[in-house]
Amino acid sequence: MIYEGVKATKQKDLIDARQWRCLFSNIELDDVSSYGWHHVIGRDGELVYDYNNVFPALWEYHYAYHQLSVDTIIKQRWYKDFFIRLKELNLVAFKNEYRRISKTESGIKFIKEYEALGINF
Repeated sequence: MIYEGVKATKQKDLIDARQWRCLFSNIELDDVSSYGWHHVIGRDGELVYDYNNVFPALWEYHYAYHQLSVDTIIKQRWYKDFFIRLKELNLVAFKNEYRRISKTESGIKFIKEYEALGINF
């Protein structure tokens, strides 16, 4: 029941701020449909109820994020913007994601390409 309350509060706050969007794709969501929720720093213990840890996600992108390899996910058209937004939304989650993608050659290349453009991760 606590979890449902956190999601309801987060939804209301995001709608009020005109930020009711999919975490991954940044596609605007309608306020009638039901959406999944992504926990940016995990679901262990109290994290499942942490307001700063839960974000709405369209199934297609949420599934892709969890199922695709780093080499594939960094090629998705939505990933770079998600990665940049994540830094603003939750620094712990951003650092975790940075570590995750920097474990592969293509991930290191991804980071270096954007840093060369002046986008500092």
